Amino acid sequence: MQNEISFGSWAADWPSGGSVIPPLFDGRQIPAAGNQNFAQLNVPAINNGMDAAAKIADPTQAQQAWGNLDQQVQEQAATIPMRYLKTVLMHGSKIGGNVFLDSNYSEINICTIGVTDTSV
Repeated sequence: MQNEISFGSWAADWPSGGSVIPPLFDGRQIPAAGNQNFAQLNVPAINNGMDAAAKIADPTQAQQAWGNLDQQVQEQAATIPMRYLKTVLMHGSKIGGNVFLDSNYSEINICTIGVTDTSV
């Protein structure tokens, strides 16, 4: 049985449309079970656009191509984007370094933090 509406989420492996759009909207990747393309979207022009965007070496041009594909997906009304832009993140008093919210992942960037001297 196919769902008519479902709730799902996806986290990018890296900040690029290439880590979001193909797994969620490539119609050639719709298996019988275990499908991430919840919308069952299979539009040949979008599928071909993903192939073309993946071959672009220049990051600025690639970003533009992925953005155009994102617009095409949204024009299909295949998904209802939901986003809650408020996040409460706390860290302990022994966390030091450069603690900041990474806007790509909506989490504290763990690559820039450390533990302060606990002996004092």
